[in-house]
Amino acid sequence: MTFKEKMQHANAIASGILNGEDEQQLKQQLKDQGLKDLDVTLVMNTYPKILGDKLRPDIRRHLIGQIPLKYEGKFALVSREELKRQSKLEFDSLVSEQKNLVKEMLRKGYSHKDIYEAVDPNFYSKQQVHNQIHNHVAVKAHNSGENRLFNVFVGGFIMFIGIALTIATFGSGGGVVFYGLILAGLVMMIKGLITLSS
Repeated sequence: MTFKEKMQHANAIASGILNGEDEQQLKQQLKDQGLKDLDVTLVMNTYPKILGDKLRPDIRRHLIGQIPLKYEGKFALVSREELKRQSKLEFDSLVSEQKNLVKEMLRKGYSHKDIYEAVDPNFYSKQQVHNQIHNHVAVKAHNSGENRLFNVFVGGFIMFIGIALTIATFGSGGGVVFYGLILAGLVMMIKGLITLSS
């Protein structure tokens, strides 16, 4: 049995379970179709994850509506561990959506107040929004032409002094000390040339 066939069978089992069909009957149907015992076992071990994926829209509605997830009804069709795993995946997805919303609003120039009001604090706290805004402002300041030019020119100047002092003291053997100036200048220049993203 190929991977694709296994996933098709597992998807069919998951759909059957959601429609109220009996797991043992569905398992027997696989055997009746001529699947080997090992293949039936693989399908039966795979379908709970697919079933959990099919429950994600319902889990999302519960999370958004702040309705407690109870291990009953549809949710009792999967193991408690699978329900927890799917709940975490969906919660993380909602957090990611809120984070992307903040990023998009910052990019479009919305006010900080509008951003705080648009974000759902159940999934992305005010502190997380504050940190993301602060990071965005810091990155924007770093990427401004003024800061970058300052770093390039000061770095170039420090590097020039380091090279000049190294050459001037090269004959006396003390030039090694000034390599640090050259490296510090180079690091500042590179820092000035690099653009950060928030």
